[in-house]
Amino acid sequence: MSNIYKFSSEELEDIDLLKKILIIKRGNFKAYKFRKEKEGFYKFIVLYAPKLYNENTINAYILKNQYNIYKMAYKCFFKKTNLLENTQNHILFLGKVYKIDYDNLLQADFILNDEENIIHTKHNINIPYKKSKFLEEQAFKILPERLNMYAEKFKLYIKNIKIKNYKSLWGACYTDNTILLNKRLILCPKSAIDAIICHELAHIMHPNHSKDFYATLEKIYPSYYKDYIWLNIYKTDNILD
Repeated sequence: MSNIYKFSSEELEDIDLLKKILIIKRGNFKAYKFRKEKEGFYKFIVLYAPKLYNENTINAYILKNQYNIYKMAYKCFFKKTNLLENTQNHILFLGKVYKIDYDNLLQADFILNDEENIIHTKHNINIPYKKSKFLEEQAFKILPERLNMYAEKFKLYIKNIKIKNYKSLWGACYTDNTILLNKRLILCPKSAIDAIICHELAHIMHPNHSKDFYATLEKIYPSYYKDYIWLNIYKTDNILD
């Protein structure tokens, strides 16, 4: 039984994320069952799994039901995990923690080595205020690029883009088609950035959180619940001030 499921590296990453969302309880159950439960201020999702099934079988079931898990999780709260326990010589950028390699002879401003999780840079961005400046510069470059890309794709008019540091919201859409984006989004994966952008663009068509709004959002960005969930799991509060 344990050898019948072969997961790709991408599927293993999805399973790992799903297991951060779920609490798995194994016992004398006849079948799988998902339940939303609550303890104090926290809500969470429990998967009750028959103990006769091995881990690979459970992983396959979780992967098969990932869309429903993400949709359930969207309505829950999570204890956030600090992605950067030690910020010395490291930087959180686009959802990954990179080790900083300072090389003042480098010709480009910076080069990302995703295989080894290293950012080579000719600027000493390990100094806190320079690290914040680097992230801010990238936010003002990357966030409008992605917003304009999706606005063009969906043929939506954007009057203005505002990028600021906000503590309580990731984005907003005003009635004059001005889109606000939190500059802390530069700390998040592009998929999470896109989820927020499409959420705000959907508000141009539906200025509320009605069923029509979510139907539109799911249509224009089918992986919304999955990609948004990163924001509920990882803590970025004190990294970019």
